Amino acid sequence: MPKSPWGFRGILQSRHVVEKLVCYSIGNGSKIDFWKQLWHPDGIISNLSSDRSLSECINSNATVMDLLHEGECDPILHLPHMKYLKDIIDRGILNLREENFHIWKPNENGEFSIKSVWHSVRLKKPKPPWSSVVWFSGAIPRHTFTCWLAMWGRLLTSDKLIKFGIQASPFCPLCIHGSESINHLFFQCSYSKWIWETILRKLNIRRSKDVAEDVDWIIDQFGDKGQLSTAVKLLFQATIYNIWHERNNRTHGKQKNAGVGGVIRNHEGRSIKMFSLKVRIGSIHLLELQAILHGLRLARNHNLTNIWVESDLLVAVNVVLKKFKYPWKGIPTLAKIYKVLAGTNSWCISHIWCEANSVADFLSKPDCGIKGDNLNTESAPPLLLDLMALDSMGAIYTRL
Repeated sequence: MPKSPWGFRGILQSRHVVEKLVCYSIGNGSKIDFWKQLWHPDGIISNLSSDRSLSECINSNATVMDLLHEGECDPILHLPHMKYLKDIIDRGILNLREENFHIWKPNENGEFSIKSVWHSVRLKKPKPPWSSVVWFSGAIPRHTFTCWLAMWGRLLTSDKLIKFGIQASPFCPLCIHGSESINHLFFQCSYSKWIWETILRKLNIRRSKDVAEDVDWIIDQFGDKGQLSTAVKLLFQATIYNIWHERNNRTHGKQKNAGVGGVIRNHEGRSIKMFSLKVRIGSIHLLELQAILHGLRLARNHNLTNIWVESDLLVAVNVVLKKFKYPWKGIPTLAKIYKVLAGTNSWCISHIWCEANSVADFLSKPDCGIKGDNLNTESAPPLLLDLMALDSMGAIYTRL
């Protein structure tokens, strides 16, 4: 059936599973296929019989009625395997006065239902302990589905993609520093952990244990039905859903606003030029590569030939250093970076923690209040001037 919908063709391919659940009550046998349908208690005749003489004497499309003569086996067909037909006659199963009808074996009353099909073909397993946190009345379907995938560990995080041989950044796009996995996102990541703890504080709930244990905690404390129980479960699912949604936005470049920024310093650490640009939306790693490219071009335009690049995204640093390959979307930007670097006398690139990169971080925000690709430091807002002054004085930044 080439014109049939894909879903319907898939259902048809499962007929062999359902056929075993259907049997026939034989009336006159006019509509029952002798060979292919389950009309005999022992099974389908084509599966029971391997005698070629029987298949040569009886037409492949024959019905049970075709082999009868006045309620008995046709006397012309004296074959050993006609015992199947004689058997139902001797048992009194055959009733020429009635029509044939189907019997659906999974139901005691013999009637068909979709529910009985599902219970017959599905693989039955005991409910997991967290089922009450995922499936409950009033849950939002899309939140429930995402939470269900997370509980089974089926969300395609970077660690899984890498195992499948797909090139992906191993770092969490939310906190940048951790390796992305289900356990990291929910809730070892500092970003997601802060969100969940903030929600709990709004509910006046104080938790001292690791938030990764909160599923068990919800089951113990809010397993019973009630408004507070439903509210906590809804908030938990909404947190899972929105963290995963934000992760996808950052990974696949679906943020509504995106910007890149950077600052050019001389050998004394004094800021001499800076840039803050709105760019085409991309992944956080691609945005960092674009920022590096623009900073290199700006430095070369001011005849700087000995360049030291600092980036607070370790993935971008390793990509430029060719420590691992980047997906194809970043190849054109990388080629441009290497072209600019080829025109320098010397260059190096290193990782810097975001706490010590506050000026570039400020300039990369879309709403920082200053935009341009070749900005003088005198045009910076007061807050940015204070940050640059701290840098020029050699301020020491501590990462807690």
